[in-house]
Amino acid sequence: MNDLPRLNIRFINNYFAKGYSVEEIKNIEYLYNVNINPESQFYSFLYYYGRTSTLAFLDNPFLFYKAEMHLREHIIFQYETTDKLRAIQYYETFSKKGFFISCEESKEYFFILTDSYDCNSVYCYDACSSMVINTGLTLEGYILSVINKYELLEKNIFQEYLQGDIISI
Repeated sequence: MNDLPRLNIRFINNYFAKGYSVEEIKNIEYLYNVNINPESQFYSFLYYYGRTSTLAFLDNPFLFYKAEMHLREHIIFQYETTDKLRAIQYYETFSKKGFFISCEESKEYFFILTDSYDCNSVYCYDACSSMVINTGLTLEGYILSVINKYELLEKNIFQEYLQGDIISI
């Protein structure tokens, strides 16, 4: 797996970054009922950065690094948010095995479709308008856009790392 390309995320300090092992990624697939293509940006992200990030936000939108969320909360969040999309008759999150990666401002839910030919694209569900859109961004592009947005808003970016775990009980 050493030849797996790292995402080009400038604020992540690769020295402190920790990811999931190949076996743990298989466990994530099983627990969350998703398919994680080994050539996808999501796989690369999980492998290199899935557990820690040296980019920290005080109001961190990324679900991977929510210390208060444990396995049960992560799974419940995934299923409840998928159900919200089913309620508006958007079934791709279920049929194409969606995985929610972040929540911004408690109303915008960002996700990828892991069982899609375009598994790197990020989609947004806006709970206020009950609309789903393709953001036009890849996972890597989305992460960079969040970093850029927080920089422009000067929203408390600091160079420490956050730890999270989406598979431990």
